[in-house]
Parts: sequence; structure tokens; C-alpha cells
Amino acid sequence: MQVGKSVEALTLYLDVLRAGFVFMPLNTAYQAAGSAPVFTLGEDDSGSLLDRADAFGDTQPVPRWFLP
Repeated sequence: MQVGKSVEALTLYLDVLRAGFVFMPLNTAYQAAGSAPVFTLGEDDSGSLLDRADAFGDTQPVPRWFLP
């Protein structure tokens, strides 16, 4: 993830950990290396990440492997 400090960035970090994935922060001065897909999140809540998230609704099912 390459994003400035924000509440949304913290929420994304916690969601990634909760899902059991690896979180890899990138320096915001780092330039894109041609990898896809790339979603953006600006400090003013602009960007393609929140636009993409709108398509998924407010709730998501919890994976079976995550349940106790």
C-alpha cells in the first residue's frame, strides 16, 4: 500500500491483518513500477480505492477459515 496517513489507511491496515494477509507499506515518495492493479487513496479521501470499495457494499461475509 502506498498512501499517506489517514483514518482510511489505518482501517485498511486493520482489515488486511484481520483477513490474515500480509500488509506491505510503501514509501509515498516511491514511483509506480508498472504493476497492476493500482488503487489510489488521497489524504482528502479521493482516489480509486474508495470508488472501487463502493461497488462491494457495506458488509462482506466472514470466511469460514476465519471463524473460531
